[in-house]
Amino acid sequence: MKWESFRTWFKKTEKPSRNKQRKPGAERDGSPTERRILFMAYALCVIVLAIDAYTVFINLSRGQKAEVPVELLGMWVTNAQGYTGRALEITDSTVTFHAGETGKLTYAIDKVGADRQERATFYIMHYGGWSEGSEIGLRYVAVPSAAITLQNQQHVTWRRQNTN
Repeated sequence: MKWESFRTWFKKTEKPSRNKQRKPGAERDGSPTERRILFMAYALCVIVLAIDAYTVFINLSRGQKAEVPVELLGMWVTNAQGYTGRALEITDSTVTFHAGETGKLTYAIDKVGADRQERATFYIMHYGGWSEGSEIGLRYVAVPSAAITLQNQQHVTWRRQNTN
């Protein structure tokens, strides 16, 4: 076989390339690769929708509002050294940690547990949701004036700020 005839024969037997660009509006060829890609895309969509539905279900099932005791509500401030401009704000559904000039962090309150003693009440406040949830321990004293102490900062006393 001559070299020229081999080239001619090779060109005739060469398979068409699968990497050809499809012209706009051209029909799909229905190749196994294309079907696999479509199947994977549909499967991914179904998985994303299932995760979203699960997240909504979890949030709705947990949707009951936490009962925050009235004595904890308000803006709490301290005069302790190193805490200038910082505050703790508790509403009926959120807890906000004010960090002075740097900003604030607000979290939803999930639940509040209480242990009432003779002179003080100890609270455990769960906040931040199920994925990143945290808790904070508080000691509330009503006499001589309302004050709270955080479990991890027992040397700092926080007093309710006057709303006037």
